Amino acid sequence: GEALRRVHCLYDDGSSEDIVITELDLENHENEPDLPKHLQKLVEKCQQSDTLIEATAREQEKSLLLLGLGLAWLHADVYPKLTVHQSLMEEDAEMFGARGVSEVLDFKSRFLTEKENYVVDCIHEIDLKERVIVANFDCLIPGKLGRGTDVIKFSSDWKVIGVAAIRHNLVGKKMASITSLSTSNVS
Repeated sequence: GEALRRVHCLYDDGSSEDIVITELDLENHENEPDLPKHLQKLVEKCQQSDTLIEATAREQEKSLLLLGLGLAWLHADVYPKLTVHQSLMEEDAEMFGARGVSEVLDFKSRFLTEKENYVVDCIHEIDLKERVIVANFDCLIPGKLGRGTDVIKFSSDWKVIGVAAIRHNLVGKKMASITSLSTSNVS
């Protein structure tokens, strides 16, 4: 069969050899009594490695999906695109005192008043386990200028279920919680 892996083996007795693992070895290793034990173990290790690589690839795909959705949401904040917000939001999404799609869209239509509302300059974190994106922004809306950090939370269906913002100038000024800030001070 065609070589899939070349493995250099070092043995306890100090000897070494190169072993070629073929497609046939991978398919038949459990049913092949004549396959040397060390080769059986190598084949099993290769299969475990392949499983780990596949799982890692799936996690990377999910991270890229999360990043892409987060960037789409942020882009819709920068250049007001309520149809994008609507398509990315869970029905019961909650942010800045608004709950549900219609309340959130109403809030955003009143708040996102400029052709360009923010400069988003950094994605700090893609937290796949919690399905969260953390991004920094500079608000360009007159009367609301300032720097802050957005935390965007997604559901298991990859829809936005909540957004919280920290305005950096408000930290330490009797902030009971991020969600209790008045909407005039958050993005």
